Amino acid sequence: MLEGVLPKQADLHKFAAQGKEIEGQLPISKMSRLLLSLADDSGTVTYSLKFEFEQGRIPTVRGRLHANVQVTCQRCLKAKPQELDLEIALGVVRNNEQAQQLPRSLDPLMVASDETVVLLEVMEDELIISVPATNYHTETECESSVGFTSQDDDYIEEVPEEIDNPFKVLASLKSKRD
Repeated sequence: MLEGVLPKQADLHKFAAQGKEIEGQLPISKMSRLLLSLADDSGTVTYSLKFEFEQGRIPTVRGRLHANVQVTCQRCLKAKPQELDLEIALGVVRNNEQAQQLPRSLDPLMVASDETVVLLEVMEDELIISVPATNYHTETECESSVGFTSQDDDYIEEVPEEIDNPFKVLASLKSKRD
């Protein structure tokens, strides 16, 4: 098992044949595309990856990624802590046809013919899709000046108890005809 060392390039077929396992930590600041979804670059990603063959022939990457990051609250635009904890199960494929034949337990990881990938980018992709699309503090934690609460009912008009039915006239015409 390699601890703390994330190879720049990984030959997934070779890693799977060796049953390689990699564990370690990386600063969030190394993931430039992920930073576009975050409030700042603080924090680290803890990773644990295992490479093996599924059904004897499909190279796979299985593991866990964990990060505590800062996202932006959509109400007050201040940083909000967000925990990202995800399990990954990726099957290495070269085309869409192979991707469709993967077992349901695996997500496709599209690679070039040499099956070499940049592991940092693979982990970054998985973290990017795990960041919630919208982020909010709880009402008690939010510093929003707007102050939306369930108590603010001033903007709702009073609804009359009895509403005039526009078809009431038609009912009276029908009763006259009978």
